[in-house]
Amino acid sequence: MNTALVAATHGRGLFRAETSSQACYTLTLNVSPTGGGNISAAPSPNCNNNTQYTVGTTVALTASPNQGYSFSYWSGDASGSSNPVNVAMSSSRSVTANFAGATECTPPAGFPSTLAIPDTGEWVEQTIEIQDAPPEATVSNLLVSYSISHPAPSQLEVRLQHVQSGREYVLWNHEPSAGDSLRFSTLNLDAFDGVAVNGTWMLRIRDTIAGESGALERFALRPVYPAQGPTLRMADTGTPGIPLTLRLPPDAHPISPADKDNKVGENPQQDQQAGPKQQLGWDRILYETFEGAFPYDGWTLYDLSNDGYERYWDDGNYKPHVGYWAGWPADGGADRVDASIYCYPNNMDTWMVYGPFDLSNATDADTIFDLWRATEAGYDYVFFGASSDGINFNGFAWDGNADWEAKDIYYTAYVGDDSVWVGWYFHSDSSVVYRGPWVDGSPFGDMCPAATPRRPRPVGLPHPMGRRSPRVRCS
Repeated sequence: MNTALVAATHGRGLFRAETSSQACYTLTLNVSPTGGGNISAAPSPNCNNNTQYTVGTTVALTASPNQGYSFSYWSGDASGSSNPVNVAMSSSRSVTANFAGATECTPPAGFPSTLAIPDTGEWVEQTIEIQDAPPEATVSNLLVSYSISHPAPSQLEVRLQHVQSGREYVLWNHEPSAGDSLRFSTLNLDAFDGVAVNGTWMLRIRDTIAGESGALERFALRPVYPAQGPTLRMADTGTPGIPLTLRLPPDAHPISPADKDNKVGENPQQDQQAGPKQQLGWDRILYETFEGAFPYDGWTLYDLSNDGYERYWDDGNYKPHVGYWAGWPADGGADRVDASIYCYPNNMDTWMVYGPFDLSNATDADTIFDLWRATEAGYDYVFFGASSDGINFNGFAWDGNADWEAKDIYYTAYVGDDSVWVGWYFHSDSSVVYRGPWVDGSPFGDMCPAATPRRPRPVGLPHPMGRRSPRVRCS
């Protein structure tokens, strides 16, 4: 209600009268923690001298993280982690955008211990085994990082060796150094160009002067090599991926666990019907949201790590993008970790593969999914790829930090094949752990089109729900 001063036409003087007007409501915006980011609102306030909103106004809120943070979720009169989110002003509202720093999680069991460096002059060695590159792949560049604590780094000699080829490179050789630590990192070491990617990579250290000792605290290595096989195409959305070819090692053992989560009360069929409209000319193979049972027929999981723990991809409810569940690489297995508390573990090598499905009648094919990530740049990464044999996958890898981004990957080169697989892979090295990646779907990108008369079918039974969606355009 507004109050107005009105002149009387009969009687004496002036009187104050109540006149009706449209109700105005206040929208209060908060961020947590302070300094984590900011919120923008569209449209701007449109009532009461542009300080409030008229009843019924729908306001789109967008959370933007500051450097070192990522958007996590909404609270108050908005919920979930969709960004932007709409708020209907049917009353006064208060909304908080919650941000998280990349390191705001606890390293789980398995966090690496240090390797002692004695002062006896004997070599100590730490190795990294690589077996997931194509057999013929050779190094075109090498990322290497190590950290050593030692009172006198000038007493040390440090070498890197590729065991199978015998090639060795001196990284440090008794050079003068101030301080009590030795840290080395390079994104471009060409000393091993041309050697096989697969094999044993060994860091060798010795202290040649008695009296002082130290410890190796970190060793990370990632070979770079040209992608091989068919080329995939990524639509121009989000951060471009790095082209990569990966191979399931010969000793990979598939895992087909039962669903571990209690999702009573959720209706997969209703969730599917609530999705976006289908698109003419495309045929859906799978529409997977993780909101129902996972995994099921058609999905195969792998834990390829040799750290003594059983951890692999599964659905978790800590950071969904749409709905209540999303995929996280350490939520499955006997030693699964709670993503609301812990970072992803070190030494992870886990696959989540769907297939085979039939593209023999297709003229095009793609998979659409959403990706959030907070990973160690350069060394820990998430990968998506397609395969014609379920072993060799061609696709793209992403590392570092990014808020939710839509990924639309076309694998046109595989059309005409009656057996195709798609897979997600996550790798972490032996040090530095963060929050992500999380894989989920978009209410737009995950839509699959109406069926055409010649409909390709996966060998496994399609689930009644959908999200990460392989889809095909049919002839």
